[in-house]
Amino acid sequence: RELLARQAGLEPGVLEAPLRSAPFGYRRRARLAWHVPRRGAPVLGFRQEGSRDVVAVDECLVLDPVLATLPGRLRPMLASLRRPRDLGHVELTVSESGDGSGRAVVYLHLVDDPSPEDGARLAAFAETAGAYLYVGMAGQRPQCLYRPEPAPPGYRLPEAGLRLTFEPGDFLQGNAAVNRRMVGSVGEWLARVAARHVVDAFCGLGNFAL
Repeated sequence: RELLARQAGLEPGVLEAPLRSAPFGYRRRARLAWHVPRRGAPVLGFRQEGSRDVVAVDECLVLDPVLATLPGRLRPMLASLRRPRDLGHVELTVSESGDGSGRAVVYLHLVDDPSPEDGARLAAFAETAGAYLYVGMAGQRPQCLYRPEPAPPGYRLPEAGLRLTFEPGDFLQGNAAVNRRMVGSVGEWLARVAARHVVDAFCGLGNFAL
């Protein structure tokens, strides 16, 4: 309410209750930091709050089950690369197939193209995991090294009969269940009014407008 009043000069007539979901297994995207120390094993995990330190994570219960154990499986494979220091960070996202099943999307941010040996090792890991695998350098579009099915990554809005495709790095709402409920709620609100123009001010891939 205060933000709307201060930024837009608007006063909401009704404040809806916040949408909530289960506390675990809900998050469909994550960004993992990668650190290769001078001594000791490389670390894959999350940045510690207020620090540049990386806290190793093998399993994250907040993540969607498709992603939850992926950090622990990724770390030894990434550590085995010929140039592990070329890796900056890792983005994980859940893609939904047309039948609703989920697949992981792994996006590796690199400072240089992977060597042929590393590219083959990465693709083999993705094939075993049944995951999409992309690599990308700063200023370049992601390059797909492996896809488990012909269709590009995407997510479904079943109530609207839509599957929206995305590229790694695109903005998605982190909570898929809440995202679907938000879209449904907006549709219900709009059905009650005679508005002809709607501003989709923070849409990501176009959830509401589409």
